[in-house]
Order: sequence, then C-alpha cells, then structure tokens
Amino acid sequence: MNRQIEENIKKEAEIETTIIKLLLPGPGESGKSTVLKQMRIIHNNGFTEAERAARREAVWNNTIQSMHMLIADPRGTHQKDCGGQLDWEPIGEEMAHAVKCLWDDKGIKAAYERRSEFRLNDSAVYFFESIDRTSEEHYIPTVQDILMTRVATSGVQEIRYTYKNIEFRLFDVGGQKSERRKWIHCFDNVDALLFVVAISEYDQTMREDGTTNRVKDSLVLFKDIINNDYFKKAQVIK
Repeated sequence: MNRQIEENIKKEAEIETTIIKLLLPGPGESGKSTVLKQMRIIHNNGFTEAERAARREAVWNNTIQSMHMLIADPRGTHQKDCGGQLDWEPIGEEMAHAVKCLWDDKGIKAAYERRSEFRLNDSAVYFFESIDRTSEEHYIPTVQDILMTRVATSGVQEIRYTYKNIEFRLFDVGGQKSERRKWIHCFDNVDALLFVVAISEYDQTMREDGTTNRVKDSLVLFKDIINNDYFKKAQVIK
C-alpha cells in the first residue's frame, strides 16, 4: 500500500513538472480577470448557460452602481428626476426606464466626461446602452456581457487548459494592496509572470487612498514583483 502511494506521488510530481504555470500579477482593476475569462472562452469552451445565468447579478450590480456614481457627482451638477429609487436587483422595466432617462440627462453626461475623478467602471456605457436587453424577464448574460463585468478578485482564481499538447495553469490573484500580501509567497514555482496594466488608468487614482496615480502604482508593483526573490526564476511577459 505504502509503495503504491509513493509511486502515485512520484508520478504526480513528474506530471507536475511538465505543466506550465502562469501567474497574472498586476494592480486591481487592470484586466487580469478579463484575461482569465478570455483564456477560458478560447481554450475551455467558455461558460455554460447556467454559469452565464449566475452572472446576471454582476451585470445588474455593475449597471446600477455605475449610475449611482454618476448621480453622486461631487460637484453637485443638476440631475433630472426620473422617479423611482435605484437598486441593483433585479432590473425591471421601471428601473430600465430610470437608467435610460438618467443617461439621456445632460448633467449625467457632464459627470461622465469627468469620470476619471471618481473611477467609473470602463463598462458603464456598454451596460447603460444594453439596458433594454439586460432588463428582460428571461435575460441570460452573453459572453460579451461577462467579459465586461467587473467583480473584484479575492483570493486565487485558476483555470487549466491545453495548448499544442502542453498543459497550462493560469492563476489570477487579487490586485488590491490588501490582497497582494496574501498570495505573493504562494507562487515561487511559477514559470512565467504575465503582468497586466490598464493604460486607460493614466489619469486615475487608487480606490484605496484616492491620491496615488494608478499607473505609478503599477510601475511600483512591477518593480516589486520582478525584484522579488520568489519570482527570480520566472520569465516576465508584459
């Protein structure tokens, strides 16, 4: 029995050495999870209908929270009263009308032009303009909807896929400062780092403190990663 267990462990260890392990480091909201979802779509047949249905809450949440951010314009720009109270689940006909009405308002459009000041999701317009479809009774998110949703990553997400007979493991980790210290020591054996930065963040600040420029934070994180002893053997893709 013990010999069989030892042989199985040895065999698993040999298989493990042939797997290419890729880590997706980068700051929060840089697009790491989108890369992971894209690889799943390309190599792992995407998402089942049940999995897509489970993303409805994220779509509704992104839509309503984005509109909340525009309404809470720090300069107090006048907003048109479309009636009803915004909430995020579910989006029905009345809520959809409120979102469309607000999105047509000049004050909201003016606030949108200053979106870098309050870090509005990049997908806001996409979901505002898709509101008729996403508010339908039997709405199921499309693959594009899933790619456009923003959900903060906490902990470690992983997918496995095979390309040209080589098995890959791709890891997505939380990019917020509070998350980084949780995972950095867990990946000393990765083969490559795919560092992700959102160039659209050149004029935006960190959610955590509201003052640090996001691109500068990305550069600091990049230097920390490539100079870290945990990753001294890993190749860097950027």
